[in-house]
Amino acid sequence: MLALEKPDVFTGERIEVASDAPMGEEAASTLAALLGRGLAARQLARADLPPGLAALFAWLERHPSPVDIAALHRRFPGIAWHTFGDWARQQRIWLAEASNTASPPAKAPKLCADHGTG
Repeated sequence: MLALEKPDVFTGERIEVASDAPMGEEAASTLAALLGRGLAARQLARADLPPGLAALFAWLERHPSPVDIAALHRRFPGIAWHTFGDWARQQRIWLAEASNTASPPAKAPKLCADHGTG
């Protein structure tokens, strides 16, 4: 929205966008607390992945995210950045259905703003 409101500031500029970058264990912990079920992150052998996903992960290993999240947040302090936990809370019902959890807890546990459970 900011780019639309201030096109003179952003015209011709490329800005990588990211809000946070939880590791697999942190994301699993956040989802487990939210859904009220045990989840664990695990790395799969590349040979066990579909070809497209294997290619994506191989590319990500060669080209890790260039986003300096802290610098991005400092540059745009007025933006309400969302964490993975924020996103997960907003998607709680869908995540419960997708993970075959009968129903998510009536009240989701409080998640720390940075990445995990509190």
